[in-house]
Parts: sequence; structure tokens; C-alpha cells
Amino acid sequence: MKEEPTLKTRSQKPLATRGSSGTGKLSGGKLTASSLKYPVLAALITAVCFCLMLLISQKYPFGRYTTLISDLEAQYAPYLFLYRAKLLAADWGRFISDFGYSFSLGAGKNFAGTFGYYLASPLNLLVLLFKPEQANEFVMLLMGIKLSLAAAFMSMFIEERAEKKGTFWPAVWGVMYAFSSYTMLFLFHIMWLDGYMLLPLLLFFIERYLKNKKLTGVTVVLLLLFLSNYYIAYMAGIYSFIYLLSRMYLTGMFTKEHRPVTVITRFISRAICAGLTLGVILVPVGLDTIRNADPTHSADRSDYVGFSLTSIFDRIFMGYAGEFNDVLISNMPLIYVSSLVTFLCVLYLVSRAFTGKAKKFYTVCFVLIYFTLAIDALDVAWQVFDSPNWFWHRESFVFITFFLTLSYQVFEHIKEVTNKEIIKTAGILGIILLLAHSFGDMKDHGILFVFNLCIIIAVTLFLTGLKKEKWGYQMKDMGKILPVLLAGCVIYECAFLAPLQSAGTATLSIGSTEGEDFVVGMMLFEDYAEASNLLNNGFRNEHDCFYTDDYVGVAGSAEYTGYRGITIFNSNSNKMFGRFLKQLGYAVNYNYFSADCSYQAPATDAFFSVGTIYSTADSYLGADRLAENEEMSFYVNRSVLPLAFAADRDARSFDFYRLETATGADEKNYFDFQNDWYRSLFP
Repeated sequence: MKEEPTLKTRSQKPLATRGSSGTGKLSGGKLTASSLKYPVLAALITAVCFCLMLLISQKYPFGRYTTLISDLEAQYAPYLFLYRAKLLAADWGRFISDFGYSFSLGAGKNFAGTFGYYLASPLNLLVLLFKPEQANEFVMLLMGIKLSLAAAFMSMFIEERAEKKGTFWPAVWGVMYAFSSYTMLFLFHIMWLDGYMLLPLLLFFIERYLKNKKLTGVTVVLLLLFLSNYYIAYMAGIYSFIYLLSRMYLTGMFTKEHRPVTVITRFISRAICAGLTLGVILVPVGLDTIRNADPTHSADRSDYVGFSLTSIFDRIFMGYAGEFNDVLISNMPLIYVSSLVTFLCVLYLVSRAFTGKAKKFYTVCFVLIYFTLAIDALDVAWQVFDSPNWFWHRESFVFITFFLTLSYQVFEHIKEVTNKEIIKTAGILGIILLLAHSFGDMKDHGILFVFNLCIIIAVTLFLTGLKKEKWGYQMKDMGKILPVLLAGCVIYECAFLAPLQSAGTATLSIGSTEGEDFVVGMMLFEDYAEASNLLNNGFRNEHDCFYTDDYVGVAGSAEYTGYRGITIFNSNSNKMFGRFLKQLGYAVNYNYFSADCSYQAPATDAFFSVGTIYSTADSYLGADRLAENEEMSFYVNRSVLPLAFAADRDARSFDFYRLETATGADEKNYFDFQNDWYRSLFP
């Protein structure tokens, strides 16, 4: 095929196109032990760095603090152990019915949808090896495995795209991918990590497909991708298709001899088949999502620019100013990988060594990425997600593969770049850093400015040093030492320095509740759940969620210990039921997927057949204290209805949502409402 050169020497003579970088020819071969050497190295380095971060961050059992924060505490970890309980107690003769419904999800809910949404990753089966009180240890293992595999797969992909084979640098790029700002913040979203982990492997097999026309690898990865987490999968799937078209364009495959329509059609067909094959898992999730749309309102979608040019400057440098919840709510895209990657991407735009079709194409890509992240309508198109939404720009992880691939191409040709262009790039980044410090979030965090400035200077010196062909006698080994120093500095920055500078933001560096409190609280709930089963007073038990100073530190206790309650935190929960609970005075969140039993109400306890209550309160209305210890008291309800009972047929006419339209304090009386409701049931 005829190719347009992408790189020129300083004499402007075209360099020979090599390997698969830029518009070069596609390369590839069989996977061998030798070719897997550096991906394994990337995985091992990542695993070691991850363990060291656990020690530095004092994560239990290596230190004081639990790893279970935010949604990991409230949803993912509890559902993993509910999954474990279901598998261990499964009656295989009636597995479908047992596995398809659970009374441990709120007042009862379809478990198949929850399984497909949260739990379908094959790696989650490792939960069978852990007890509920070992939840911290399990999620740490899961995080470490997924980050290590992400590093290995990115290393494989970079090696596939590399022009010079057999160097250790793809392993460094793999480690950078594992410790990007996206993973360091969203590490608590362990179900997102599967898509993040598998994306570079999918791109690797797309490269192989374009060379040898074999789709086996692509098919297997697509199946794993859609199985593991469907709504991260379709973002990775969209990007993989764009990547396929881009590589076909850059390598000149849109010609009749290469049959581009056939290449594209075969890829699309395999993707569709992968989705249909997993229909037994995806359909329940889809039905759950569609049926549980917000029952009362939806936010308007307007076409607006979500952030300004200056406000995104902070996001291309190390460290995120602010606290965890503030950063989540601000929802800026997480696109930082390392200072080296940022530097090389800017250098690509600055240097005259890179020319031709690829230079124009990649420049357009940078512009499109910015507008894709900035414009709300495009962001929604990537996520296909309802509003309101806490996590805008979740798709930003796909662009990290672009930055890493392009930066590696520049790094391979660093000797073709002039020192003047390197210094010019450093100057541009210095100006942008100054703007971020003057007008961005960094203005109140001077230490971030200093660290980033020092790293920019260090990268400048390293890159100019790598270009030097000959060193003096006393420094003759510097050519061998510099690459090792650069690799070490890059790994130290992305795996340790960047997360620690984001101390209020990065999952591993947040000091949260005490890990020991979680273990003690878990064992306490297990004891109370067992006592409730022995008493058999009513169908359900409940922990009243009074978040006081003596809070026992266990969220999702029903899922961990298997008791049946009302409290729930589930992103694809029954929102109509959440609206129902809100009328009864339960603490229900804005979008009806979270509900807490956070007040004493004998009437609703009786109606929901709540026979025992675990509470930090000194007394509980309508119940007798049976046992207590320093953390919690155990109460037995005096009056409790059975799970099912006969009610008057006219009860259907009761205006159950009248409190939503009530205006005055007299009209919005929850206790009068409950009395009227009971009269309608039992006239």
C-alpha cells in the first residue's frame, strides 16, 4: 500500500515507516514467552507499587483505615458478599428461582438485574475464598489483580504498536496506565475496572485482526467486556470501533483491494453476536434499568459547555485540588496519566519532526476529545445515561489509551526532535501551569504548582539527555543510566507522588473510617442476624441507620449477613418502591435508589413485618430491648404483621402520594398520613 510519511529527519528527508506507529504498516505475530516478558514485568511492578500504596495509606489490615469508601462501601462490597451467600446456599435443583430474587435487597428485588449490573465479572468468584469480615482484604485483592492486568494488557498493546521491539519501555507505559488519575480516583468503582483493564487488550486484538483477519481474540475480549460490566463495556466498544476505523484510515486500508466494508462488517457482526450471546445477563439488567426510570421527574438536557479552557488546565497536571466529594461533584474529566505523557503529547504538536496525514489526524483528535468532554450533549451520547448523574465524563478513560499510544510514538523518535523544540514544549507547559495556578483550582494549592514545575524541568532534562549520543569519559555510562532513572521517576510519580498529592481525592490516599470498627461491627451484625433467625418474630429484621458518633461502621449489613431489611442502596433499585418509602418518612435520596430506616416508626415496622431491630438508640418505640453491648442494642417488636395479609379492596383508592403535593405543615403530617393509610387497609 502507498503510505504518506509521518516523520522527517532534520534534513526533511522522509524516514522509513516502521512497525505500526503513525501511518506505518501493521505488524504482529504469535504470542510467545519472550513477547510476554515485559507485560509480566509491568504486572509485577504494578502489584508491588499497589501493595506499597496500601502500606503508605495505612489501609486495613496494613494500617488503620478501611478501603471501603463511597459506593464501594454502600453497594459493591455488600453485593459481592450477598453473591457469595447465594452461591454457597444455592439449591441447584431450583437455582434459577433462588438466584433470580432476593429479599436481602431492600424489601425484595430481582437479583438477576443486580448480578448483571454489579457482579458478573468472573474475577468476583474469588469472593468465595473470603468471609464478610474480610471484605477489605478481598477488595484489595480485586483492585490489585485488575490494575496489574491493566498494566500487562497496555504493555502488550504498546509493544504491538511499537516500531522497535524488545525494549522495556512498553512495561513502563503499562504501569502508567494502571496508575492514571482515572483509576486513582475511581478505584472504589471496582466494577468499572474490568472495562478499563480489558480495553487495551481489545485494541491489541484489533491490531492483530487488521493484520491476519482473525477475530477470535476480539470476540473473546468483547464477551468478557460485556459480561463484566455492560455500561463501561459500551463506552469501550464505541471507542474500539472508532479505533478500528482510524487505524484503517492511517494505514491506507480504505481501498478496494483491502475490502474495507468486509473488515468493518465482520467486526460489527462479532460485536452484535457477543451482545446477543450474553442476552440472558444483559436483558434483565436492561429491563431493570428501563422499568426503574425516575418515577416523578427528569432533568432537562441542555447543550452547554461543561467547563472552560482554563478550568481543564488543572487536569493535565499532577494532583487534584479539593476533597473527595467536591471533586466528584465538580465532575471534571480525569485524563492525567503522567507528566511525561503530557509533555510528549504537547511535543508532538510542537515538533516539526512529525508531519503528514497522521499529524493532521491526531491534531483533529485532540480537538475532538476536548469538545467531546466539554459539550454536554456529546458526553451524554458516550454514556447513554439518565440524568441526574453523579459521574460525568466516565468515558474519559478511553482517551487515555490515545494519549499513551501517541506519546510512545514520540518517545521512540525522541532523537529526531530538537532540543529547541523540547525547551519550547517545556515553556508552553510552564505557561499553562502558571495559568492553572492563577485561575484554576490549583491557585489555593501552591505545593501542587511547585511539584509540577519541578517535574516538568526534570522531564526536560531527561529527554535532552536521552538525545545525547556521546558522553565524556567520566560519564560514559550515562546513556545506560538515564533510561533507568527516567523509568524509575515516571513510576514513582504516577504510582506514589500523584496519588499522595491528591490526598483528599485518590481512593487509596483517603483516610476514612477505622478498619477495625468494620470488622467488629460485621461480627456484631452476624450475631444479631443469627439471634433474629432463632426468634423468628416477623419476616424481616432491620438496622436503624442513625449516623451518629457511635455508628458501627458497616453499610449494607443486610447483604453481608443475609438478614431481610428495608434499607437499600442500589443504582438499579425499584424506584417506585423508593417513592413509596418516602411517603412513610424513610430517608430516600433524590433519585429514589437509596433508602434508610433512620427513624423510629412502629407502624411501618409492623406493616413490613420487621420483627427485630438493631439500634444504637437507648430505646426504640414499640419494641422491647432483649440484649445490648457497647456498640448496639437488640430490640424485639411488640406487634408485627405477617408477610402477607388480607386488606380491604377499597384500599386501592387511597391517595398514597398526597404528601408530594401538600404545601402547609398541617397537610404534610406523616403520622396523620400513616393513620389514614391504616384505616384504608383495615376499616
